[in-house]
Amino acid sequence: MKILVTGAYGFFGTNLTKYLYENLSVSSMIYRMSGKNGIDLKNEEQVKSFINDYQPDIIVHLAANPRGNADISAMDDNCKSTLNLVHYAPQGCHFIFASSIVVYGDYNHFKFLEDMTPKPTSLYALSKLNAENIINRYARIGKIKKTNLRFCALVGGLNMSHGFVYDLTKKLEADSSELELIGTSPGSRKPFLHIDDACNVINFAIENRLDGTYNVCPQDNISVEEVAKIGMNILNKKKNIKWRPDQVWVGDNQEIAGGNCKIYSQGFEFKYKTSRAAIEAYFNELSKQNI
Repeated sequence: MKILVTGAYGFFGTNLTKYLYENLSVSSMIYRMSGKNGIDLKNEEQVKSFINDYQPDIIVHLAANPRGNADISAMDDNCKSTLNLVHYAPQGCHFIFASSIVVYGDYNHFKFLEDMTPKPTSLYALSKLNAENIINRYARIGKIKKTNLRFCALVGGLNMSHGFVYDLTKKLEADSSELELIGTSPGSRKPFLHIDDACNVINFAIENRLDGTYNVCPQDNISVEEVAKIGMNILNKKKNIKWRPDQVWVGDNQEIAGGNCKIYSQGFEFKYKTSRAAIEAYFNELSKQNI
């Protein structure tokens, strides 16, 4: 079995390739497709040539521009790369896409479920939804088998490089008595998933030929303030929280909650069943590294 992983040298990709080598039950060859090995996913000819050379049975598409509303590059990067990959994927290829629960938009007092109509509020979210639609079109015409996984924010593992928890960790480690947090108390509320569960669900999708679109997140969510207090407690960093209401990002969703019954119904079990458990696991890992 040949597995192609895009974004293989990023945070998710680094952890996933290691996980797959250690856990796949069948013999596999894993190919890394990334800018680090000279491949521009927006370059049609480069993508075509690479896929023709390796003829993957499975493509796990993790590569993404996460810049949100910073500029329009997220739209170009995320949609064009997806189009190139699915268009040149071998007939019958299983295409597994790392989407995001932010495609749903603003919280409406119900947990987001897969059959709800997405209403993205950021360019990043819109790019993910458009990428899903591209994938769905190629699945409908029988070119590929698709699995769209709508992940929440990821924590833990190797090489975290961006996101709220990454920025929070840097602030906790800084030599300052104050901890600046964006917004007003208690901050936004969102779910968090440990990287172990993110890798495990992709392994599950591969081994079970999972088809369809699924939320991959705990059933709960947790506030910015709660995450900060967990981090300070585990890392023994006592700081005064200073809120910055002037720094709220346009298009950011202040509350997100996702239902995960659909992925559970397929037989998948989360190692960390709550956002708090995922956050605590991350900071405990960090604490051990600092010893």
